[in-house]
Amino acid sequence: MRLSFSARLYQMRHLILSFVVLSILLLAFCTTATLISTGPLNPASPSPSDDWCRTGQSCFPNVNIFDAFNRSVNGRLFAERPLAAVCYRESCRKYGLSALSGPFRADHFSSYQYAGWESCSDTPCVATTITNGSCDQGNVPNYSVHAQDAEDVRRYVQFATAHKLRIVVKNTGHDLSGRSIGYGGVAVWTHKLKNIQLHERFVPKGCSEVYEGAMTLGSGVQWVEAYTFAHNHSRYIVGGLATSVGSAGGYVMGGGHSLLTPSFGLGADNLISMDIVTADGVLRAISQCHHSDLFWAVRGGGGGTWGVVTSATYRTRAASSIHVASFTVSLDFTSWAFKEILASFVKIQPRLSELGVGGATTLTPGSLQALLLLPSSQGNLTQLRESLRPLTQLMTQYGILTPDMNLTADGQPIYREYSDWYNFYVPNFGTSSDAIMGGTGGTASRILPAHYFIDGPTNLTDVIYSALDEKMRANDYYPVIIGHAGPGQVKEIQTSVNPIWYKSLWHVVSSESFVKRLRDYTPDGAVYFGESSLTEPNHTKAYWGENYERLLQVKRRWDPENHFQVWHGVGAAQDSSDRWKCYSRQM
Repeated sequence: MRLSFSARLYQMRHLILSFVVLSILLLAFCTTATLISTGPLNPASPSPSDDWCRTGQSCFPNVNIFDAFNRSVNGRLFAERPLAAVCYRESCRKYGLSALSGPFRADHFSSYQYAGWESCSDTPCVATTITNGSCDQGNVPNYSVHAQDAEDVRRYVQFATAHKLRIVVKNTGHDLSGRSIGYGGVAVWTHKLKNIQLHERFVPKGCSEVYEGAMTLGSGVQWVEAYTFAHNHSRYIVGGLATSVGSAGGYVMGGGHSLLTPSFGLGADNLISMDIVTADGVLRAISQCHHSDLFWAVRGGGGGTWGVVTSATYRTRAASSIHVASFTVSLDFTSWAFKEILASFVKIQPRLSELGVGGATTLTPGSLQALLLLPSSQGNLTQLRESLRPLTQLMTQYGILTPDMNLTADGQPIYREYSDWYNFYVPNFGTSSDAIMGGTGGTASRILPAHYFIDGPTNLTDVIYSALDEKMRANDYYPVIIGHAGPGQVKEIQTSVNPIWYKSLWHVVSSESFVKRLRDYTPDGAVYFGESSLTEPNHTKAYWGENYERLLQVKRRWDPENHFQVWHGVGAAQDSSDRWKCYSRQM
C-alpha cells in the first residue's frame, strides 16, 4: 500500500505522540468542581521533615477560613472531585466519549492527560460504566484556585504557606511523572492565564540587551496557541511537540526539548525572562540580570520546585522555510540489511547534529521511521541530502529508494519543503490529541553523549540491536522514540540542566528494560527531567550532574521551608511515605 508524504508524516505523528501510551481508557467524564460558598529569603536548609496539614487534621483550614480566602481570590476557590466521580451518577451519560479529547481534559482541573495519576486506591474514579457505587478522591487535590491573574496566584501561595498546606501547581496536566497532582493538596490552576504579547523591543529586568520580537506567554498558553500567534506575526518560537503542553511552566523549567533543539537549543536556552511567585508570596520578574541565581535555576531545575510561574518571555526568530526528510525502513529484523542500515543511521548522527538537523525517529524490531527537519536559516536542502547520502545510498542498494535517492520504491518523495514552522507543525502535529493515555509506569529515557557515536558507533549499534532483540523476545511493544535533541549549536551554556546534554545527540524514550541497557552502556549519560523513569537511579546526577549542589543552594535561599516539593525535585523529601504514597501504584 502506498503512503503519501503527508500520510507518512501523519503516521509518524501518532507514533511520536503515543510513546507513553500504556493503556487507552474509554472514559466518560464531566466537571465536578464546586464553588465554595460565600525581599530575599535567608539561606537555610530545606526542612528535613515533611510536616504538612492534611484534610481531617485540626491544623487544616476550616470552612470560615476557606470562605475568607475564597473572597480574597474573587470566588475562584473550588472544591474538587476526580472528573470521573460524576459517572457514579446518572449525569455521566451526556458526556459520552468527550474524555478522549485533549482540550477537554486540559480544560478541567480534576483531569490529567495521563489518567492513571488520578487514582490512589482500590476504588478509583474510573468511568467505564455508570454505577451506583462510590469512588475515592485519589490523587486529585481537594481544593484548587482557578487563577485568572497573578494576584490570584500570589494570594494562593501566601495562604498555602501560612497554613502549611501541600502546594500543587497544575496547568494542563500533561505530566508524565505526576508532579502536577497531589494527594491531600490544595492546588493552583494556571491554565486560564492566557495572555500573549509580542514585543518590538524587549529588555529583561536589570539588563541592557534588547531582544527584538520577544514573546511573553501566560503560563496557561499551550504551544499550538503560541505557534499560531507567532505565525500571525511572521515569527516562530522554540517549543514542545504535543498540543496539550503548556508553554511557560514545567516544560521550560525541565529544560524543554524541541524538534528545533539541534538548531536553536532547548526551550530553556531561549527563555529570557520569567514572572514567578516565590515561596514568600512575592511576584518577581527574574532574568539573567535580576535574581540571576533563581533565573538560572528555573532554566532546567525542574517545575513545581521554585515557585508558581505566571508568565515567561522567549526570544523568537523571523519565519523561514523548513526542509524535511521522511522515510520508513521495514525489513526482517534478523536480516543483515536491517542491522547495516541501523549502523549507517547511527554513524551519520554527528554530521546531522553539526548541521542542526532535528526531528524524531521511531525504532522497533524490523522498522526505522525517521522524520528529520532542517530550518533554512541553518542549511539548505542540498546539505541535508549530502548528510543523509551514506544512508540513502545503502537504502538504494536494498531497493528501499529509487536510484536517484529522492523517492521511495513506491514513488513517494522523501524530501519536502514547508514555508515555515507553523505550516509544518499544524497539519502534522497540531490537531492531534494525546489525551487517551492511561498509567505511566515503565517509561524511561536516556540522553546519549556524542562520543559514543563518534568513537564507537559499531558498539552503540550492537547495544541498540541487542536491546531491540530482547524487546522482541519479551513481547515488549513499547516503541523506541529517538529525539534528535542535542543542543550543540548553543555556544554559551546558561541553563541548569545536566551539562552533558550539550555534548549529546539523542534523547531516547522507551520501556524501562530497553533504557536500562542504554543506561548501563552510557554511565556518563543524562536524563530529561520531563520524561524519565519514576525509579531513575541516582536521579540528581542523571537530571543535573554537577549542577545539583548549586541548585540546592538556590533552593535553600528561595524556599527555606521547602514548601514546593515534587517527585525527584531539587530538595524534595523523597523519604516521605505519606506525600508520595500514590507513586507506588505507578511503579
